[in-house]
Amino acid sequence: MGIIAATVLLGLSLWEAWLVMLPYGMSWIVSVSTLMVIGWVIEIMILKETMFATQMQLYQNKEQWKELHQFYVARQDFEQFMDELHDGKRPSVPGQVPTAEKKRGGGRCRDCRNPGGENA
Repeated sequence: MGIIAATVLLGLSLWEAWLVMLPYGMSWIVSVSTLMVIGWVIEIMILKETMFATQMQLYQNKEQWKELHQFYVARQDFEQFMDELHDGKRPSVPGQVPTAEKKRGGGRCRDCRNPGGENA
């Protein structure tokens, strides 16, 4: 995403350089454009190096990796919860027993012959 943003900004800057420097001649346009392209290359190199360093640091720290994984799983659960809520359903919170199952005794009916049920 950062590379796309940098490239769009480079294009806009080159277009602006063309409009602003046109009265001064082509040599000024080429000079300014060259500096902008060099700056773009340096920006992309720094961006890639930063991404690599961040990945290396993340992969070396297992606890941080687990926290990041839990964050994305929780975010996905939340998005699913909100989608179900928006669709008019009664979404359940992950990791919780729905209230109807709590009232019936953990999801087992009274007539079941499961060991540990209410009528066991």
